[in-house]
Amino acid sequence: MANLEDAPGTGQLRQELTGLQILLIVLSALIGAGIYMTDVDALQLVGPLGLLVAFLILSVIAACIGETVSHLVQLFPTPNAVFEYVYNFVDHELGWVVGFSYWYAWVTTFALEMLTAASITEYWGLNHIAIGVIFYVAVPVLCIVINSIHVKYFGWIETAGGLLKVLLIMILAIAFYAVAGKYGLGTGNNSTIGRGFVPNPDYTNSTGTAFCMALPLVAWKFGGIESTTMAAFEAKTVGDIALASRSIHWILIVLYFFYTLGVMFTVPWDASDLTSFHPWVNITKAANDSNSRLFGTFDRLDSCNKSTIGVVKGVCNIHRPQDGGPNPDVSGLANFVNAVLLYSVISCGNAALYMASRTLYGLASSERVRRKGISNPVIRYLGSTRPGTGVPFYAVVFSWLIFCWAPFLGFASGGDWPALADMRQFLFFTSSMAYIVVWASLCLAFIRFRSWCNYCANGLRDLDGDSRHHYQDYISKGRIVTKGILPQPLAAWTGLVGCFLLVIASSSVWWNIRPQNGDIGGISDAWSVSVYFLEGFLLVLWAILKVWNGNWNKVWWVSKDRNPSNPEMLRDCIDNLNSAWNKAAEREQQIEESHEFVAWGANGALNGHAAQRMSSARSDLGPTDRGP
Repeated sequence: MANLEDAPGTGQLRQELTGLQILLIVLSALIGAGIYMTDVDALQLVGPLGLLVAFLILSVIAACIGETVSHLVQLFPTPNAVFEYVYNFVDHELGWVVGFSYWYAWVTTFALEMLTAASITEYWGLNHIAIGVIFYVAVPVLCIVINSIHVKYFGWIETAGGLLKVLLIMILAIAFYAVAGKYGLGTGNNSTIGRGFVPNPDYTNSTGTAFCMALPLVAWKFGGIESTTMAAFEAKTVGDIALASRSIHWILIVLYFFYTLGVMFTVPWDASDLTSFHPWVNITKAANDSNSRLFGTFDRLDSCNKSTIGVVKGVCNIHRPQDGGPNPDVSGLANFVNAVLLYSVISCGNAALYMASRTLYGLASSERVRRKGISNPVIRYLGSTRPGTGVPFYAVVFSWLIFCWAPFLGFASGGDWPALADMRQFLFFTSSMAYIVVWASLCLAFIRFRSWCNYCANGLRDLDGDSRHHYQDYISKGRIVTKGILPQPLAAWTGLVGCFLLVIASSSVWWNIRPQNGDIGGISDAWSVSVYFLEGFLLVLWAILKVWNGNWNKVWWVSKDRNPSNPEMLRDCIDNLNSAWNKAAEREQQIEESHEFVAWGANGALNGHAAQRMSSARSDLGPTDRGP
């Protein structure tokens, strides 16, 4: 028997997620290759103290962004929130640009996690053919299947996975501290933080340049700190949104801090072969380097040095005799670390596909697409959901297809993998920049929203006299339902300024650096080109949209109401952002009522006909007729 939720092409996501599920889905999306690998790269570039300071700076920026996003999603739990906030409060065309940037960030994250999973298994001796079949075909298909099930069941899968990842990262941190204490690592002659900032001469002799190069690396592991914006609309209540959005950034910072300290104490930071995520230094250089604290005179083919993951090599070679094999006391820990990494990056990739598909669905199903008269069948399908599950299946598949070809570049280049290495660097840095663009845009959206509300404060109070909405709740400190720790708008301004500083710091690869000599040291062309490639592309896209919409000669930001006593424009923005949540809540109530009709009608006078009529009355909606 057909139900309201089975109406084909309703284009409506289901509101089934609890606060705990949202929290753990976001944690699952965040804890991946970033924390386990980019820390080691930053450690090599600027030393232990440099890594610690970079982490603390990024923690402040991430906390400010997290607090700002928390206020926004509690105020407006709308679908495709990143796009809607920027579209309504900053600039219409910029909203589309930022929406694309956010989708790009997640599809590249998915591709990078799959590439990283393949690299991790080299520690266990898998050949390239097996790696290709498993991680470039089988695992992505499994992620598509998981993302295609009902969001309620997907939520529970990711809840269990996210909880397991939190436990594993805590266990790893404790294990690192135990090993460091047993072998006296990080103290005395092995002191880490006490050595200060130490730039890597393979890249630069300038401490400032090395530190600025490390900042974007550390920033990438915070990519997704804003992702409660994507899951918020599928939450059951605003209270569930508040729970996740208020706590996610603080939980993440604490977890990252204790893990990063463990890495600093146990992984030798001054080895010449500590590359993990990026093949910046030729690995043969380290193999022949008698001063290398990882390889030294060790056999390149032994179990430890098969790995391309710096943290695994570092742990595996702890307290290893110069002329002997790996220390048996830590070999088990190295295997455990490798297994944890493998699980984490696959799980993170699965969550990244979820985020990418929801972003693409939101853009394609937007009512603004229909207003432009765009009726392309591809867009129609990308903006639709599967009957019964409420899952944007076509958006899931499309998000995978974009970079599904990238891993096979390694096979195309004869097994030497240089093209794949360049592609991975390019995807990484453009993805990092995409997140930073989104963070800055969200902070700017909140700042303009607060400024607009304060500007029209008297008018908002007057609107409450003839309206059921409580517009005055948006004045000053925001609505009563929003809670946070950091003061606003100071946090939003701090996040915005921090993002601009990160963009400037990214240009450090053009500063006082060592020229590249083959694969030894220096900055690769892929790294150098990717620094501002995405920003340039987004600027061109923004200009094209301005011309296409005929807005090239208008002010670039959303104008405020000219008469603050009659804030019609602000009222419309608030109503539009709230309408999607209200419509979805009504729809969920109708679904529950239809289920009650069916259950009673099976043995009663209605015999289910009322539910059938309710369903048939809605079944003629097209795939994009119910956009956000």
